[in-house]
Amino acid sequence: MPALDDEYHHSMMAIYEREKDYGYNAAYFKQMLDQYGGVEAAKRLLARQEVQQGLMTLWEMGHLDNSVEAHVIDDKYRPLFTEAEIEEARRRLEEISRTWAHSTALADSASRNWTRSCPLRKHAGRFWGG
Repeated sequence: MPALDDEYHHSMMAIYEREKDYGYNAAYFKQMLDQYGGVEAAKRLLARQEVQQGLMTLWEMGHLDNSVEAHVIDDKYRPLFTEAEIEEARRRLEEISRTWAHSTALADSASRNWTRSCPLRKHAGRFWGG
């Protein structure tokens, strides 16, 4: 599958460049791409126990679609990876999505609690639905 392997590598390089345009310089990721190629870099990242900072950064930027994990689970690139690697990528994306949902819920809850106790609420109730 050399052609698909090369296509995956070029896709990862394009992601690196695109994210760099957004102000995120993933130097370690670029170094891995240069040293190992796209597929081997992805395999090495997925083999680690911890979730990489790069995935967290992409999540914070709202760019999870540009993550290694999102490309690993893409039907187009699945033949390049083992089922265990695909499942790990899926697990990480689900975990970070749950974390995001939980963080958002906590922030919403804190905001609602603050607005309920805000001394100005009685004067600006229409803005807080009360």
